[in-house]
Amino acid sequence: MIRQTMHFLVRLCCATLALMLMLNITHTQSLTALASGDGASAGGEASLVGRVEKELAETEDKWLAADIKGDGGVAAQLLGEDYQGMTPSGAVQDKAQFLAEVKAGDYRADSFYQDERYVRVFGETVVTTGRLSLKGQNGIAQTRYTRVYVKRQGRWQLIIMQTTRITRS
Repeated sequence: MIRQTMHFLVRLCCATLALMLMLNITHTQSLTALASGDGASAGGEASLVGRVEKELAETEDKWLAADIKGDGGVAAQLLGEDYQGMTPSGAVQDKAQFLAEVKAGDYRADSFYQDERYVRVFGETVVTTGRLSLKGQNGIAQTRYTRVYVKRQGRWQLIIMQTTRITRS
């Protein structure tokens, strides 16, 4: 009896997981079709992903340019109220703490260069990863990052960022 119950529960879990995956795929395809306006065709999805990638790249570049100048206004607009950041030293920051550091000039640099950027679109959520180089008075600092954005009220908001400093061996 116990064995039959266990087999039933395992099958039920597998069926539930399969149903959840199917619903998620259908929901994502519906969002893609809705956003692209031309159905859930492969071309429409690729077009949507391309537009989102371009939009996020432009948003990140504007944000970085403002941050290295100490302009917290642009960062304040981009960050969600529930923002959480992990610094290269492992500290966790909320929106107010991050904005205070931007305004204090903690991220000031002469220029930045991004030679890697990957954008992954999951409906109304986007994950970007990449490598960023900042040139300042102390030389060049390189970091790798992961950022998570969600689309809220028609605009992308950064809600999670993790940054790791690249050290030379």
